[in-house]
Amino acid sequence: MSVGAFFLSPYNTDAAPQKKKVVTVQCSPLFSRAGGNFATVTGKISLKLINNGAYVGQGNLSISVSQGGIRNGGIILEEKDIPVEAYFDDILLPTLQAVPARGVNSKISTFFLFQKNPEAEKPLYSRIETKDNEVYETDCELKY
Repeated sequence: MSVGAFFLSPYNTDAAPQKKKVVTVQCSPLFSRAGGNFATVTGKISLKLINNGAYVGQGNLSISVSQGGIRNGGIILEEKDIPVEAYFDDILLPTLQAVPARGVNSKISTFFLFQKNPEAEKPLYSRIETKDNEVYETDCELKY
């Protein structure tokens, strides 16, 4: 592992960045928030390396939001296989930002997905924003 790779990312130990990556997204509801809306996000994004060391690409994300919990509440938002355009970097913390592809009819405005860190004192939760300015938070695993 080179010194530069160490400082760029504690998650990626490759000496040279890969030209292509596939990021698998698995986000779970925040069960610690009683009575809130619970969001689940899944999907896969194919990415290509760009000049600044980050990645851009496309893929599909699915979202399901239930009211008051998975077991006792109904689904209030569900969209499957939303085509998205995405940006990914793992410079400080693996981060995936995605928007529905141009021309796609979706209630979602933006996905801001961060790799969960269970050891963090104050965790950084992932956020999904809708075009109606609703915000849903979730906890994500970004595998790449």
